[in-house]
Amino acid sequence: MTLIFGSRRPHLEFQNNSHFFEALGFLVQSAAEGSCRFVIEDNQEQGAWGQEYRIQIFNNRPLFEQFFINKVTSGVGRCIGRINNNQYLEYIMEKHNVQMPSVNVQNVRVTIPTQYVQDFERGVSLA
Repeated sequence: MTLIFGSRRPHLEFQNNSHFFEALGFLVQSAAEGSCRFVIEDNQEQGAWGQEYRIQIFNNRPLFEQFFINKVTSGVGRCIGRINNNQYLEYIMEKHNVQMPSVNVQNVRVTIPTQYVQDFERGVSLA
């Protein structure tokens, strides 16, 4: 399984599969509760290569920084931070039923390999 995402340094990197699934549990529960939101910015209309996938953070920034090391950047207004990583968001949408803009934790939960369910649930409980 890929544990490094993104083409620019610093990459989004997970220490191991347990860390990946704990972070995923935290992320999807946070999105379901409104602490973050997944968005697609149509930056190609301003001259960028294409769409940009973002995670906008509204609450619990220290926990996001713990799971997404070196990837939380500044936010604006009510958005207190954001994570920019197309490759990661495309991966979790394709492999783990993450839908934009709303997230259903149960739809993601059914994609988690049995040996990592406990890690996922630990992440869910931290949100």
